[in-house]
Amino acid sequence: MPHVTQLNDYFNFNWSSLTPIVKNGDQLHDTLASYYPMFYPWQVPVYSVIAYLLLSDVIFGFIRKVFKTDPNSKNDTYDTILKLVTILHSTALTIYSGWTFYNAASILSTQYMSIMNQQGTDWSLSSIYSAYMTMSCDKQGKL
Repeated sequence: MPHVTQLNDYFNFNWSSLTPIVKNGDQLHDTLASYYPMFYPWQVPVYSVIAYLLLSDVIFGFIRKVFKTDPNSKNDTYDTILKLVTILHSTALTIYSGWTFYNAASILSTQYMSIMNQQGTDWSLSSIYSAYMTMSCDKQGKL
């Protein structure tokens, strides 16, 4: 597998080659997994942040217009709506972060256990570090 060694490699790397879609027969899992490759390219987070920054004023302006609120007035309705939007937004981010953590921890623990089993080592600190380095570095020992 090719490594990203220069900035240009990062932008031209075929990210979809990293993680094959593993179907396990669960319809929800298989459907969600089929969308993962859409999020691999570097452009996705960059464009997402740009869209968020550009559209947030428009979206909140629309919300203020629909609920006929003025952000400069001390209005209980506006405060309640703003709190509700903040709670919904934070909840969505929490769910996404938890989902990402769960899947990343699952992938890493499976990989880690595989390396530990291949090495046939105990659970000493040096063995754990060795497995971590095997998982994180290339053959030259570079991250």
